[in-house]
Formats: sequence, C-alpha cells, structure tokens
Amino acid sequence: VVSTQSTGKKWVEVVKVLDFKIRFFPPDLTRISDDNIINAYFTHIRDDVVKGNLMTDPSTAVTLCALILQADSGNYDPMVHDADFIRQADCLPSRYSKNNSSMIDSIVMEYEKLSGTRPVEAMVEFLDRSQSLHDCGVDYYPTKDKSVLRLTLVQDMTGSL
Repeated sequence: VVSTQSTGKKWVEVVKVLDFKIRFFPPDLTRISDDNIINAYFTHIRDDVVKGNLMTDPSTAVTLCALILQADSGNYDPMVHDADFIRQADCLPSRYSKNNSSMIDSIVMEYEKLSGTRPVEAMVEFLDRSQSLHDCGVDYYPTKDKSVLRLTLVQDMTGSL
C-alpha cells in the first residue's frame, strides 16, 4: 500500500504474475538448436508436468524428475542432493506423493546416473521424453457458441481442432 501525505489518498499496488506459455510446438523438439529456446520449451513443459497437466506413469515421472534436477541443480552430490532435497525440489508431478520413499529413492538413482550431463543436454533429453506424453503441446480453451452451448477449442502443434 502506498499513500501520499499531500492528498491523503491511499494507492494499492497490484502485483500480477504473468505466466508466459508457448503456443506453437514443432514436431520434433530435439531439433531446436538455440539454448534460450530450448530453455523456454523446457520451462513450459516442466511446469505442465509438475502441475499435473501432463499425465505420466511412475517410471516416466521418475526419469523426468531426475532430468529436471540435472538441468536445474547440476551434477548429483550425495552431500547436497539427499531425499529431503528431492522432496523439496519442485520436480515431481503433483499427483505423486513426495513421501513415497521408493519413488524418491528411484529419483536419486536416476539423478546420480545423469552426473556429467550438461544442463542443456538434460533439457533436450527431457523434451525428447516429454513430447511423447499424451497432451504435450496441446492447449484447451473453454468457449461458447451463439446458443451458449459450452465447447472446448483445442489447439495442438498443427493448429486448432
């Protein structure tokens, strides 16, 4: 809240968080060569995976989480990247419990195997694995027609459906 003494009026600062999304996906995300564009796609799809917008089986969730950790935190260090670190990291899809010890252990093992992988390489591998997920690159928009019938407009990499 900001106030001015001369006028006695109070102004409220409104903070808005902008969530930029990528609208168009190429057929093969692994062919992107610019690191900044790779990072943009990685960030977008990572958020969709973590929020549960893209469904994953447990094995894929473990692999994607390990790739996120490698891209974001670098090489595995047992003194730093323990089970508590994994639980607090924002990498596991929301539908899975962060208290599932066997899943956390699997993530640690996968993460350890990725040591030596550069962050951008982990991002490309993440994109390669995630682009096969069912709704990757698909956006849903609720809409209505003239008779107020509710419809959903679906957009994928080829355009609107």
